Amino acid sequence: MSIVISVIEKNRKLYIASDKRGIKKGVARDGYQKIHRLSEDLYFGMTGIYEAGLEFFNFIKKYATNDKYRLINNINKSFDSFFEVGAKQEKLAIVIAGRDNNGDFFIWQRNIQGKDSLLEGSTKKIDFAISASR
Repeated sequence: MSIVISVIEKNRKLYIASDKRGIKKGVARDGYQKIHRLSEDLYFGMTGIYEAGLEFFNFIKKYATNDKYRLINNINKSFDSFFEVGAKQEKLAIVIAGRDNNGDFFIWQRNIQGKDSLLEGSTKKIDFAISASR
């Protein structure tokens, strides 16, 4: 199993971490970078098929904005069309985490089946999200 864990500490700090396991060309290995920077305060994480996640990351770089609702909307539209082709139906889950235009932290997740969730930072508690491709 491949995971990305994101934590918002009382809307003051963001932590994002992953294992390094991924599948590339059908081979599982433990040496892949699965968290990438989209912009100054915005990160992309992926689990599952490494090539699919990396290809999608490169595709969505143009949408990098701290307007979280616009970003999520653009990525959702792209996700559906990008993975429409049968050959690209891979096990994949993505995470977008960072600061929005108001300076608040958020974590958004989506998997290949279309399930998504948005978590917004709270000043009163520690929030977390675990994303897995299984």
